Formats: sequence, C-alpha cells, structure tokens
Amino acid sequence: AKARHPKEVERLVDIVKYRLNTEAQYEGFGFTHNTSSIDRGPQNSRYKILPKMSEKLDAQLRLAQMIDAVDAQDVATRVLMRHFFRDIRGNLRAYSTQKFRCLSCNEGFRRIPLSGKCDKCVKEGKEGKISLTVRQSNISKYLETTEKLIRENGLDEFMQERLRLIRSSMDSLFISEQTTLSDYF
Repeated sequence: AKARHPKEVERLVDIVKYRLNTEAQYEGFGFTHNTSSIDRGPQNSRYKILPKMSEKLDAQLRLAQMIDAVDAQDVATRVLMRHFFRDIRGNLRAYSTQKFRCLSCNEGFRRIPLSGKCDKCVKEGKEGKISLTVRQSNISKYLETTEKLIRENGLDEFMQERLRLIRSSMDSLFISEQTTLSDYF
C-alpha cells in the first residue's frame, strides 16, 4: 500500500458530491447495517446517561485507548487543558472575589454586614444567616480526577506542574498559617 496524496485517489472513493446531477444520485448507496427506520438510534448519549464526571471521563478514555487512530494521552491532556484546569482556575477566581447571600431571602452582599446577619431579615424576625456563594468543594471537585488522569496516563511534567501550581494556590487560600504580632519579636 503506497501512501498517495488524497487528490490522487479522490475519484476512487464513492463521495455523494460526485453523484449529484447524475442517474446515480438516488440509488446504489451501500450501507453496513439494516434498519427499519433511518431515524432510529440512541435517545440519549453516554455522556448524558453517565451520572458522574469521572465515569464520563473514564468512558471517553477507554474509547480513546481502543481506537488506534486516537492518542489517549492527547485526549487526557486536552480534557485537562480545556476543561478541568480552566474550571478550577475560574472557581478559584470566583472564590476570591465572591459575594455573600442571605439563606432566608437570597439577598446578595459584597461584604458581610457588621452584625453578621441580613439586616432585612432580622427586621422581619427571621434568622438572616449569611453564607458564601462559592465553596471550597466547588473548586476542588475535579482535583482527584485530575490527579488520577495525570498519573494513569503518564502525562508530562508540564501537566504535573500545572496541578502543583493549582494546589499551591488552593493551599495559600485555604490553609493559612495563623501568625500573631509576637511571632515577629
């Protein structure tokens, strides 16, 4: 099998555009599977059926490993770069600039009121408890999956370093060492 340029073999492959405006445009098409109706098929994709992101990712990578023409390592890298890392970084940014909200009336606050409660609800006799809009769990939800993806697919040092930087950012945000003025004397 000699590798030839696609233009050289273009007319050897049966392509619909070459059948248009000829007698063959409506008949003689081959098929691989019989069907009683051309529009029958799966109602939902595997992506929609699988409940957890880790299951969806595992299914995608298993398929990538089965197909010789697909580089599973490249698939894993693209998922990390285009989805997981972006999501984690976006959630980190959202956490550091987040607002607060009242759990009773859903009123939003840029800063927590001095009383620590929603003034509007307190006036109405409600509890007025204030809560964060973004939680640490929103940020770290893909970390375990990301670590597994890097480890199991033998991804390069660049991916490992990206993960270390994200972990470092999270540690500086959530695990702060408490110091007092006396620590400096």
